[in-house]
Amino acid sequence: MTAQALDAGFSESARRAVVQVWDALPEHPFVRGMADGSLPPRVYRHYVTQNLLYLPHYARAIAMAVAKARDDDELRRYADALANIVDVEIPQNRRLLDRVRELCDDQEETQVVMAAGTRNYTSYLLGVAGRCDVVAIGAAILPCAWSYGEIARRHAARVVEHPVYAEWFRFFATAEYAALVAGMRERLDADVAPLPPAEVDRLTRIFADATRLESEFWDMAMDAARLPVISG
Repeated sequence: MTAQALDAGFSESARRAVVQVWDALPEHPFVRGMADGSLPPRVYRHYVTQNLLYLPHYARAIAMAVAKARDDDELRRYADALANIVDVEIPQNRRLLDRVRELCDDQEETQVVMAAGTRNYTSYLLGVAGRCDVVAIGAAILPCAWSYGEIARRHAARVVEHPVYAEWFRFFATAEYAALVAGMRERLDADVAPLPPAEVDRLTRIFADATRLESEFWDMAMDAARLPVISG
């Protein structure tokens, strides 16, 4: 499917329905701080520890899509997406956490509590995955994957070299990652095309809700800037 066809499908229409939130994601202060290297390492540490709590639940939502797949092709697509989270993204986040802890001079293992923004997002994804069909799951999980790729590509050409942050942009700006997202959009667009307007509206709301929760996750990550520094 061509880029023009994708732009005419459900995914683009759903993005436009929440365009103000969507367009603000690449300019979020957290993202800009990563891009120009000014983000304090302890703020990034907060983000990546929360992301390591988020990603297993995101993977579980995808696993529900695997379980509800209607044909072998759909089964394969979601199984591949699940493997990407479990085998690639979670290990990559663990590596980034190790590196940023070195920058923070923090080598002590501490218990991490799930923040409210993380809990809200994961609860929503798992709720949709548990009660809805595979098409709705696709609408719920797409904003995370799609927005990360757009954010990374928006800043990739001017990212400051940094021992941790630069790798984040390089990972999500690759052609391979763009192809993964394009495949997700293509399948979702094809699934939604024959549906009645009321169902399209429901799926658009799911996409919009997940996009707002994505924005709130970045807000939660930035909240670490206001956490007190405890010494001694």
